[in-house]
Amino acid sequence: ATKLSGALPAIDGSALTGMPAGGKVLQVVSSRFTTGYSHNSTTFVDVGHSITVTPLSSTSTLYITLTCQLSINGCNGIVAAIREGSNTIGGSASGDSNMFVYNDNATNNRHWQLSTETYTASTGTTSRTFKVSTKVTQGGPGTNSCKYDQGWGPAVLTVTEVA
Repeated sequence: ATKLSGALPAIDGSALTGMPAGGKVLQVVSSRFTTGYSHNSTTFVDVGHSITVTPLSSTSTLYITLTCQLSINGCNGIVAAIREGSNTIGGSASGDSNMFVYNDNATNNRHWQLSTETYTASTGTTSRTFKVSTKVTQGGPGTNSCKYDQGWGPAVLTVTEVA
């Protein structure tokens, strides 16, 4: 650095060739949820956390990330899913969930902060709404045994559109 003097030329990447084509982020939409929700249903319940995105391209990919807090009490498990209508986006081998928490002691309250990612192809440029749903599984239900973001900090649902 001591041998540099004067003005340095600007770097121009226009002459680079043979570079692999990469994705381009078209938009990022995010939704925070701080209300909290609890229930004891063994079927999916919408917790009130959703996000609507209007794709900018009909050929893009929508990457969906959820970070949230889950708690169970009086049951052995909770399933959380990112859904569009009644369809789970991505999900487990059984196709119904993105997150599953198992508690080997159903009488004690357990709490976890979790994150999951999934993706789906854009199907056009009309708006799409993704939502979070949860249900009790594995030995439930107990009283308000399934809790989503029950005052432990915000849950965040983010959609990143990539061309």
